[in-house]
Amino acid sequence: SILITSAYPGEGKSTVAACFARAVADQGLRVAIIDADLRRPQIAKIFGLGDKPGLSDLLLRQASLQDVLHAEKGATLCVIPSGSKKSAPANLLAGDGLSSLFAKLSEHFDLIVVDTPPVLVVSDALLVCRHVDSTAMIVRWNDTGREDVLKGVRQLREVGANIRGIILNVVKMRDYAGYSYSKPNAYMRAYSRYYRS
Repeated sequence: SILITSAYPGEGKSTVAACFARAVADQGLRVAIIDADLRRPQIAKIFGLGDKPGLSDLLLRQASLQDVLHAEKGATLCVIPSGSKKSAPANLLAGDGLSSLFAKLSEHFDLIVVDTPPVLVVSDALLVCRHVDSTAMIVRWNDTGREDVLKGVRQLREVGANIRGIILNVVKMRDYAGYSYSKPNAYMRAYSRYYRS
């Protein structure tokens, strides 16, 4: 299981989580993606689920696991959206319901991807990270400050998160190529040719 978070909003964490989940499912693995961002959920919108029941309804025992697991047609991917909006989302995530949910999902899925709110804005990611195997932080390239990234990493480490990496997002490849140690223009040409074909 892997938790996806960021330092601040607008870094693309939900899009990365959704793309990652779908890419792994396309390889034939069984994947569940959970929208644990109960404040500004995006996963239901990305997957076109509308107002289907989800995580908050499950944690409040207003829906069963089968009610909130929404399978993608023709895919090995299931989506658990955030569910109906509730007050005090941190209290919901701090309860015992997540442990039970992850235990049940791990019996049926090869990978669980969890989208959470930004770590420097609210404490939700810090509550959820203790239930997952690893954590990845999305960083908007050339936008999020180094100190903010380090502060987010420190907060996650303080609660025992197993940080497996930082993912640079919204990278301007032409500028990025300038950081190459050898032949940046050749790198850029090769990259462009590869992704144009």
